[in-house]
Amino acid sequence: MERTRSSDKPEALKTEVSYRLVVPIEIEGTLTETVTVKRLKVKHRLEIQKAKLDDAEKEARLITAATGLAPSDVSELDMADYLGIQEIIEGFFSARAKT
Repeated sequence: MERTRSSDKPEALKTEVSYRLVVPIEIEGTLTETVTVKRLKVKHRLEIQKAKLDDAEKEARLITAATGLAPSDVSELDMADYLGIQEIIEGFFSARAKT
C-alpha cells in the first residue's frame, strides 16, 4: 500500500490522504490510480447507522462517504485496496488517542 504524503503531519491529523490503488479501476471510462480519502464527520456515521444494512454494507458506505466514489466503484475495488482505504479511515479515528 503506497500513500503520498503532503506534509510531515501525522496521518491521523490530516484532513485527507491520497491513496495509490494497488489495482487501478476504471471510472466512467478513465483509469483511476489514486483515491483521496477524507476524514469523516459524525453526520456520515449517523446516516450510515440509520440505514438497515449489514456490517459489510456499512463499511462500504463509509468508504463511499470518505472517498466520494460511487457505491458501484467501491464494489469494484480490489480487496487489498478496500482494506488499505479502511486502514486509513481507522487511522483518522485514532487521532484522539495520539494527541
